[in-house]
Amino acid sequence: MRRPDGQGVRLFFASEQPGGGRLSVVIGIDGRPDTLVGTERPANVTVIDERESRFFSTSGAGRCWTVISSVTSLTRSRDYPAGHRIDGMLYCLGALPSLGDRTSLTLGDLRFAGRVSADEAQL
Repeated sequence: MRRPDGQGVRLFFASEQPGGGRLSVVIGIDGRPDTLVGTERPANVTVIDERESRFFSTSGAGRCWTVISSVTSLTRSRDYPAGHRIDGMLYCLGALPSLGDRTSLTLGDLRFAGRVSADEAQL
C-alpha cells in the first residue's frame, strides 16, 4: 500500500500464530517502486504481536534499511490489480523499542517479497 505521506510504499506481512493472534511486520520504504532497485533505502519498521498486545517500532528512519534486489511489473489478473512485486532484504542497526514498555526486539536480516498495486503506489 502507499505510505500515509504518499512518498513511498508499505509492505505488510502477517501470519497467524499457534494458539491465536497474528504477528505482523510493516515495512515502509521511501520512493516509487520503479526507483527502488539497486538502492539502499532507510525503512520504518513496525512489528505487531496481537496475541501479546505488543508493538515494536523504529519510530522513524535511520535504524533499519532495505536493499531492493528486484521490482517486477505485474499485470492485472482476475484476482489482483496491476502492480509490482518487490523483492529485497531488510536489516536493522539496532533493536526496535517497544511502544508500551522498556523492552526491545532485535531482528535478524529479513528477506522479503511483497506486492504493491499500481493504484496504491501512485504510479
